[in-house]
Amino acid sequence: MQRENEARLELRRWYALWHEAEAMYAGWAHEHGVSLNALMLLCALVDEPESSQSSLARELSMPKQTVNTILKDFARRGYAELRPDEEDRRNKRVELSAAGREYALALTEALHKRELDIMERMGFDRIKALNDAQELFNALFKEGGHGR
Repeated sequence: MQRENEARLELRRWYALWHEAEAMYAGWAHEHGVSLNALMLLCALVDEPESSQSSLARELSMPKQTVNTILKDFARRGYAELRPDEEDRRNKRVELSAAGREYALALTEALHKRELDIMERMGFDRIKALNDAQELFNALFKEGGHGR
């Protein structure tokens, strides 16, 4: 019983840390003039310069309409071009313009600079252990609720 209570406390702690991290990233994004979802889209587009709306929605676990709204704003501002997907006409391909790429790189590089500084201060071994633990948690979660 004691172990289960301790586990429940750690689960609540994990939830609180998860929400705190999301709030910190949302705050950072807001300080830089974008929403958290827009920032995550820009990060994804820097990594994959030509993507589809549906692949971005899937990758980022965002509703397609949210992705569409943000990308339409990027297109209106001259940061992205949306064009029909040749393989699936119901979908659109997204490509950053030169101005969009410059904008995205400025934001993502500022974010990565902060993240890498924190990682350096924490130490590589701790970051690797954090990532390994999260990867294991995710894998076990995907397996299902075995044992409970």
